[in-house]
Amino acid sequence: MKFFEGTPLTPAVWDEVRALLPEVPGLVVGHSLGGQRAMRYALEVGASRLVLLCTRDRPFPGFLAAAARVRQGVAVEETLARWFQPGEAGPVVEYARRCLLEADRDSWALDLESIAEFSFDVSLLTMPVLVVAAEFDGVSTPEVMEAMAARMPQGRFVLWEGAGHLSPFLDAARLAELLRCG
Repeated sequence: MKFFEGTPLTPAVWDEVRALLPEVPGLVVGHSLGGQRAMRYALEVGASRLVLLCTRDRPFPGFLAAAARVRQGVAVEETLARWFQPGEAGPVVEYARRCLLEADRDSWALDLESIAEFSFDVSLLTMPVLVVAAEFDGVSTPEVMEAMAARMPQGRFVLWEGAGHLSPFLDAARLAELLRCG
């Protein structure tokens, strides 16, 4: 099993998810920017199954402006409000806050620029692909992700209700169950 972590999350979260999963040969999982990397990896290196969380296969030009804002300074609470739902708290949220405060702005901006311009032909992904959208994700919206899944030969769409962009990492058991059954 290979995880592509597009957004820095605590190693403890990934360890908890991995502990809940049996070893699944060829399973590739990617979230956000990591989902874009996972698509390329699955195509170029191979995968028996692919799980994509809160990602997209088409450009999102709005991130060019976001990259410029990041270079000027990070609005930590505003960013967290886009990533999590009101009332969500705990170690993952605090870790995300610390990462935002400590982030190398140029590297972060370059990542946002790559998302702004990313384009990938998902019809080339012939393995089973589970596409998981967070209901309140403002970039990888459920509509965008459902359309992406429909362009895949073996794409299956799942909506994580009540979730924001990083909310799935607050429920490791539910995330592991999706990965196991996906």
